[in-house]
Amino acid sequence: MKSDQIIIWRITDGRKGHDIQSLSLTNAIQKIINCKIIHLSVRQAWLTIIKYLIGLDKSGEPSLIIGAGHQTHLPVLIAKFLIGGKSLLILKPTLPTYLFNLCLIPYHDDLKIMNQNNVIRFHGSLNGNENFKRQKDKKGLILIGGKSRHFEWDDNFIANQILRITQESPSVKYVLSNSPRTPKDFNNLINTLGIPNLKIIDHNKVPSNWIADRLLESKKVWVTNDSVSMIYESLSSGSEVGIIKLREINDNKVFRSVNILIEKNILRTIDKEADKKIKIRFGEAARCANLVKNKFFNIVND
Repeated sequence: MKSDQIIIWRITDGRKGHDIQSLSLTNAIQKIINCKIIHLSVRQAWLTIIKYLIGLDKSGEPSLIIGAGHQTHLPVLIAKFLIGGKSLLILKPTLPTYLFNLCLIPYHDDLKIMNQNNVIRFHGSLNGNENFKRQKDKKGLILIGGKSRHFEWDDNFIANQILRITQESPSVKYVLSNSPRTPKDFNNLINTLGIPNLKIIDHNKVPSNWIADRLLESKKVWVTNDSVSMIYESLSSGSEVGIIKLREINDNKVFRSVNILIEKNILRTIDKEADKKIKIRFGEAARCANLVKNKFFNIVND
Protein backbone atom coordinates (compact mmCIF):
# COMPACT_ATOMS: atom_id res chain seq x y z
CA MET A 1 0.00 0.00 0.00
CA LYS A 2 1.37 3.43 -0.90
CA SER A 3 2.24 5.69 2.00
CA ASP A 4 -0.32 8.30 0.97
CA GLN A 5 -3.10 5.76 0.41
CA ILE A 6 -5.89 6.05 2.94
CA ILE A 7 -7.91 3.13 4.29
CA ILE A 8 -11.70 3.13 4.22
CA TRP A 9 -13.85 0.56 5.98
CA ARG A 10 -17.22 -0.16 4.39
CA ILE A 11 -19.46 -2.01 6.86
CA THR A 12 -22.52 -3.72 5.40
CA ASP A 13 -25.63 -5.25 6.99
CA GLY A 14 -26.48 -7.61 4.14
CA ARG A 15 -29.51 -5.68 2.91
CA LYS A 16 -29.32 -5.22 -0.86
CA GLY A 17 -30.60 -1.62 -0.91
CA HIS A 18 -28.12 -0.54 1.76
CA ASP A 19 -25.31 -2.45 0.04
CA ILE A 20 -25.91 -0.70 -3.30
CA GLN A 21 -25.81 2.75 -1.69
CA SER A 22 -22.63 2.25 0.35
CA LEU A 23 -20.88 0.49 -2.55
CA SER A 24 -21.86 3.29 -4.96
CA LEU A 25 -20.42 5.87 -2.57
CA THR A 26 -17.13 4.03 -2.02
CA ASN A 27 -16.75 3.40 -5.76
CA ALA A 28 -17.25 7.12 -6.37
CA ILE A 29 -14.76 8.03 -3.62
CA GLN A 30 -12.20 5.65 -5.08
CA LYS A 31 -12.34 7.53 -8.39
CA ILE A 32 -11.16 10.79 -6.79
CA ILE A 33 -9.08 9.68 -3.79
CA ASN A 34 -6.12 7.32 -3.56
CA CYS A 35 -7.65 4.81 -1.15
CA LYS A 36 -8.05 1.17 -0.26
CA ILE A 37 -11.59 -0.01 0.47
CA ILE A 38 -11.98 -2.82 2.99
CA HIS A 39 -15.45 -4.40 2.76
CA LEU A 40 -16.71 -5.87 6.03
CA SER A 41 -19.97 -7.45 7.09
CA VAL A 42 -21.20 -6.43 10.54
CA ARG A 43 -19.81 -9.68 12.00
CA GLN A 44 -16.47 -9.20 10.22
CA ALA A 45 -16.32 -5.61 11.49
CA TRP A 46 -16.67 -6.74 15.12
CA LEU A 47 -13.98 -9.41 14.63
CA THR A 48 -11.66 -6.90 12.94
CA ILE A 49 -12.11 -4.42 15.81
CA ILE A 50 -11.23 -7.13 18.34
CA LYS A 51 -8.21 -8.29 16.32
CA TYR A 52 -6.99 -4.71 15.99
CA LEU A 53 -7.27 -4.06 19.73
CA ILE A 54 -5.26 -7.18 20.62
CA GLY A 55 -2.66 -6.49 17.94
CA LEU A 56 -3.56 -9.23 15.45
CA ASP A 57 -4.77 -6.91 12.67
CA LYS A 58 -1.93 -5.15 10.85
CA SER A 59 -3.89 -3.62 7.97
CA GLY A 60 -3.68 -0.12 9.43
CA GLU A 61 -6.09 2.36 10.95
CA PRO A 62 -9.06 3.38 8.83
CA SER A 63 -9.31 7.05 7.98
CA LEU A 64 -13.03 6.70 7.22
CA ILE A 65 -15.61 4.17 8.41
CA ILE A 66 -18.82 3.97 6.35
CA GLY A 67 -22.05 2.22 7.26
CA ALA A 68 -25.61 2.03 5.96
CA GLY A 69 -28.44 0.54 7.99
CA HIS A 70 -29.23 0.24 11.70
CA GLN A 71 -27.04 -2.82 12.31
CA THR A 72 -23.94 -0.92 11.19
CA HIS A 73 -24.39 1.98 13.62
CA LEU A 74 -22.65 0.48 16.63
CA PRO A 75 -19.65 -1.06 14.84
CA VAL A 76 -19.11 2.24 13.00
CA LEU A 77 -19.13 4.17 16.27
CA ILE A 78 -17.08 1.65 18.26
CA ALA A 79 -14.45 1.52 15.51
CA LYS A 80 -14.32 5.31 15.46
CA PHE A 81 -13.82 5.66 19.22
CA LEU A 82 -11.50 2.68 19.80
CA ILE A 83 -9.42 2.68 16.61
CA GLY A 84 -9.81 6.12 15.06
CA GLY A 85 -11.02 7.58 11.79
CA LYS A 86 -14.06 9.57 10.78
CA SER A 87 -17.52 8.00 10.90
CA LEU A 88 -19.94 8.33 7.99
CA LEU A 89 -23.47 6.99 7.94
CA ILE A 90 -25.74 6.70 4.90
CA LEU A 91 -29.50 7.10 5.53
CA LYS A 92 -31.21 8.59 8.56
CA PRO A 93 -29.80 6.94 11.70
CA THR A 94 -31.86 5.62 14.58
CA LEU A 95 -29.17 7.07 16.85
CA PRO A 96 -28.66 10.87 17.15
CA THR A 97 -26.90 12.30 14.11
CA TYR A 98 -24.41 14.24 16.26
CA LEU A 99 -22.70 10.97 17.21
CA PHE A 100 -21.37 10.62 13.66
CA ASN A 101 -18.89 12.86 11.86
CA LEU A 102 -21.09 12.91 8.77
CA CYS A 103 -24.55 11.63 7.84
CA LEU A 104 -25.81 11.40 4.26
CA ILE A 105 -29.60 11.51 4.47
CA PRO A 106 -32.11 11.51 1.59
CA TYR A 107 -34.50 14.44 1.30
CA HIS A 108 -37.52 12.15 1.56
CA ASP A 109 -36.48 11.22 5.13
CA ASP A 110 -37.97 13.68 7.58
CA LEU A 111 -35.30 15.44 9.61
CA LYS A 112 -36.27 17.84 12.38
CA ILE A 113 -32.86 19.50 12.64
CA MET A 114 -32.03 20.76 9.16
CA ASN A 115 -28.98 22.99 9.78
CA GLN A 116 -26.50 20.50 11.23
CA ASN A 117 -23.06 20.88 9.66
CA ASN A 118 -22.52 17.11 9.81
CA VAL A 119 -25.56 16.33 7.60
CA ILE A 120 -25.63 16.23 3.80
CA ARG A 121 -28.97 15.73 2.05
CA PHE A 122 -29.31 13.91 -1.25
CA HIS A 123 -32.08 13.05 -3.71
CA GLY A 124 -33.48 9.53 -3.77
CA SER A 125 -30.72 6.97 -3.34
CA LEU A 126 -27.01 6.70 -4.00
CA ASN A 127 -26.31 4.58 -7.04
CA GLY A 128 -23.77 4.26 -9.81
CA ASN A 129 -26.08 4.98 -12.74
CA GLU A 130 -25.44 8.40 -14.24
CA ASN A 131 -27.31 8.52 -17.57
CA PHE A 132 -24.22 7.96 -19.70
CA LYS A 133 -25.46 5.05 -21.80
CA ARG A 134 -28.25 5.05 -24.36
CA GLN A 135 -31.16 2.70 -23.76
CA LYS A 136 -32.72 0.60 -26.50
CA ASP A 137 -36.26 1.50 -27.58
CA LYS A 138 -37.36 -2.13 -27.72
CA LYS A 139 -36.31 -3.01 -24.17
CA GLY A 140 -38.38 -2.37 -21.06
CA LEU A 141 -38.20 -3.26 -17.37
CA ILE A 142 -40.91 -3.70 -14.73
CA LEU A 143 -39.80 -3.71 -11.08
CA ILE A 144 -42.27 -5.02 -8.54
CA GLY A 145 -42.10 -4.40 -4.79
CA GLY A 146 -44.46 -6.04 -2.34
CA LYS A 147 -46.29 -5.96 0.92
CA SER A 148 -45.43 -3.14 3.33
CA ARG A 149 -46.96 -1.27 6.24
CA HIS A 150 -47.59 1.77 4.02
CA PHE A 151 -49.31 0.22 1.00
CA GLU A 152 -52.09 -2.27 0.34
CA TRP A 153 -51.18 -5.17 -1.94
CA ASP A 154 -53.88 -6.20 -4.43
CA ASP A 155 -52.79 -8.86 -6.96
CA ASN A 156 -55.51 -8.10 -9.53
CA PHE A 157 -55.17 -4.32 -9.25
CA ILE A 158 -51.43 -4.52 -9.95
CA ALA A 159 -51.73 -7.23 -12.62
CA ASN A 160 -54.25 -5.14 -14.57
CA GLN A 161 -51.79 -2.23 -14.64
CA ILE A 162 -49.02 -4.49 -15.94
CA LEU A 163 -51.37 -5.77 -18.65
CA ARG A 164 -52.15 -2.19 -19.74
CA ILE A 165 -48.46 -1.27 -19.77
CA THR A 166 -47.51 -4.17 -22.04
CA GLN A 167 -50.51 -3.63 -24.32
CA GLU A 168 -49.70 0.07 -24.66
CA SER A 169 -46.24 -0.76 -26.08
CA PRO A 170 -46.54 -4.15 -27.81
CA SER A 171 -43.21 -3.74 -29.62
CA VAL A 172 -41.32 -3.35 -26.33
CA LYS A 173 -39.91 -6.55 -24.85
CA TYR A 174 -40.48 -6.18 -21.11
CA VAL A 175 -38.74 -8.08 -18.35
CA LEU A 176 -40.46 -8.18 -14.96
CA SER A 177 -38.41 -8.65 -11.80
CA ASN A 178 -40.02 -9.24 -8.43
CA SER A 179 -38.46 -8.63 -5.00
CA PRO A 180 -38.20 -10.44 -1.65
CA ARG A 181 -41.42 -8.68 -0.56
CA THR A 182 -43.48 -9.79 -3.56
CA PRO A 183 -46.12 -12.44 -2.71
CA LYS A 184 -45.01 -15.86 -3.98
CA ASP A 185 -48.16 -16.46 -6.05
CA PHE A 186 -47.92 -13.16 -7.95
CA ASN A 187 -45.64 -14.54 -10.69
CA ASN A 188 -48.10 -17.35 -11.34
CA LEU A 189 -50.94 -14.85 -11.71
CA ILE A 190 -48.98 -12.82 -14.27
CA ASN A 191 -48.14 -15.98 -16.18
CA THR A 192 -51.85 -16.83 -16.54
CA LEU A 193 -52.36 -13.55 -18.44
CA GLY A 194 -50.30 -14.90 -21.34
CA ILE A 195 -48.62 -11.57 -22.14
CA PRO A 196 -46.51 -12.15 -25.30
CA ASN A 197 -44.04 -9.30 -24.74
CA LEU A 198 -43.32 -10.04 -21.06
CA LYS A 199 -40.72 -12.30 -19.46
CA ILE A 200 -40.58 -12.87 -15.69
CA ILE A 201 -37.23 -13.08 -13.90
CA ASP A 202 -37.17 -14.13 -10.24
CA HIS A 203 -35.05 -11.79 -8.11
CA ASN A 204 -33.13 -14.62 -6.43
CA LYS A 205 -32.03 -16.11 -9.75
CA VAL A 206 -30.06 -13.12 -11.03
CA PRO A 207 -26.76 -11.55 -9.86
CA SER A 208 -26.79 -8.46 -7.65
CA ASN A 209 -25.85 -6.14 -10.55
CA TRP A 210 -28.57 -7.45 -12.89
CA ILE A 211 -31.05 -4.61 -12.33
CA ALA A 212 -28.40 -1.91 -12.74
CA ASP A 213 -27.23 -3.46 -16.02
CA ARG A 214 -30.79 -3.88 -17.30
CA LEU A 215 -31.62 -0.26 -16.44
CA LEU A 216 -28.84 0.92 -18.69
CA GLU A 217 -30.46 -0.97 -21.58
CA SER A 218 -34.14 -0.22 -20.97
CA LYS A 219 -35.85 2.79 -22.51
CA LYS A 220 -39.07 2.26 -20.55
CA VAL A 221 -39.11 1.34 -16.87
CA TRP A 222 -42.10 0.87 -14.58
CA VAL A 223 -41.76 0.62 -10.80
CA THR A 224 -44.31 0.07 -8.03
CA ASN A 225 -44.62 3.21 -5.93
CA ASP A 226 -43.50 1.49 -2.72
CA SER A 227 -39.94 1.11 -4.08
CA VAL A 228 -38.55 4.63 -3.77
CA SER A 229 -34.89 3.59 -4.09
CA MET A 230 -35.66 1.74 -7.33
CA ILE A 231 -37.59 4.75 -8.63
CA TYR A 232 -34.60 7.06 -8.14
CA GLU A 233 -32.13 4.50 -9.47
CA SER A 234 -34.30 4.17 -12.58
CA LEU A 235 -34.48 7.94 -13.03
CA SER A 236 -30.72 8.21 -12.62
CA SER A 237 -30.24 5.73 -15.46
CA GLY A 238 -31.97 8.10 -17.87
CA SER A 239 -34.91 5.79 -18.58
CA GLU A 240 -38.49 6.93 -19.05
CA VAL A 241 -39.93 5.95 -15.68
CA GLY A 242 -43.55 5.23 -14.85
CA ILE A 243 -45.32 4.31 -11.63
CA ILE A 244 -47.39 1.21 -10.98
CA LYS A 245 -49.73 2.24 -8.20
CA LEU A 246 -50.23 0.44 -4.94
CA ARG A 247 -53.06 1.85 -2.83
CA GLU A 248 -51.63 3.74 0.13
CA ILE A 249 -52.79 2.73 3.62
CA ASN A 250 -51.80 6.04 5.17
CA ASP A 251 -50.06 9.27 4.27
CA ASN A 252 -46.33 8.63 4.41
CA LYS A 253 -43.01 10.01 3.25
CA VAL A 254 -42.65 7.44 0.44
CA PHE A 255 -46.07 8.28 -0.99
CA ARG A 256 -45.44 12.04 -0.73
CA SER A 257 -41.99 11.94 -2.35
CA VAL A 258 -43.26 9.92 -5.33
CA ASN A 259 -46.32 12.15 -5.75
CA ILE A 260 -44.09 15.22 -5.96
CA LEU A 261 -42.24 13.67 -8.91
CA ILE A 262 -45.54 12.84 -10.60
CA GLU A 263 -46.81 16.40 -10.08
CA LYS A 264 -43.58 17.75 -11.61
CA ASN A 265 -44.12 15.52 -14.68
CA ILE A 266 -40.88 13.67 -13.99
CA LEU A 267 -42.67 10.37 -13.43
CA ARG A 268 -45.62 9.15 -15.46
CA THR A 269 -48.55 6.98 -14.52
CA ILE A 270 -50.65 4.78 -16.77
CA ASP A 271 -53.13 7.62 -17.18
CA LYS A 272 -50.69 10.53 -17.34
CA GLU A 273 -47.64 11.04 -19.56
CA ALA A 274 -44.47 12.53 -18.11
CA ASP A 275 -42.62 15.41 -19.75
CA LYS A 276 -40.03 13.67 -21.93
CA LYS A 277 -38.07 16.92 -22.20
CA ILE A 278 -37.17 16.64 -18.52
CA LYS A 279 -33.90 14.76 -18.18
CA ILE A 280 -32.77 13.74 -14.73
CA ARG A 281 -29.09 13.67 -13.84
CA PHE A 282 -28.99 13.08 -10.12
CA GLY A 283 -25.49 11.52 -9.98
CA GLU A 284 -25.74 11.79 -6.20
CA ALA A 285 -23.02 9.24 -5.43
CA ALA A 286 -20.43 11.31 -7.31
CA ARG A 287 -21.65 14.58 -5.76
CA CYS A 288 -21.57 13.17 -2.23
CA ALA A 289 -18.13 11.62 -2.82
CA ASN A 290 -16.75 15.05 -3.68
CA LEU A 291 -18.32 16.54 -0.57
CA VAL A 292 -16.77 13.78 1.55
CA LYS A 293 -13.37 14.43 -0.02
CA ASN A 294 -13.63 18.18 0.61
CA LYS A 295 -14.70 17.64 4.22
CA PHE A 296 -12.17 15.01 5.26
CA PHE A 297 -9.31 14.64 2.75
CA ASN A 298 -6.83 16.58 0.69
CA ILE A 299 -5.36 13.49 -1.01
CA VAL A 300 -6.40 12.90 -4.64
CA ASN A 301 -5.17 10.57 -7.34
CA ASP A 302 -2.78 11.86 -9.95
